Amino acid sequence: MAGGQTYDAGKLSAGGKSIEGEGSDLIDAGAKLQTDVSMGTVGQAWGQFAQPYVEAIEKYRDAVTQFGELSQDFGGKMNEAASSYEHGEAVAAGDIVREENTL
Repeated sequence: MAGGQTYDAGKLSAGGKSIEGEGSDLIDAGAKLQTDVSMGTVGQAWGQFAQPYVEAIEKYRDAVTQFGELSQDFGGKMNEAASSYEHGEAVAAGDIVREENTL
């Protein structure tokens, strides 16, 4: 189709794999975020900040991990799309060859 959308299944797949890899890295990073804060580490003067700090770090860790999981999912969908495009292109090429052979 002249002037229509074009795609490169190889680039789409490479992008998907890259995003999946970044997602894995984010999940690993999220697992390393620790909340080792207690009254003993902050002292009595700062004790009121220990629990809010722990809660904030837990939310941050959960957000990083969730973003990693969503990135992996999105990258996987990009790979699926690339495979679908390649399959569709192969089917279309086969149809064209069959059509040419019947002429």
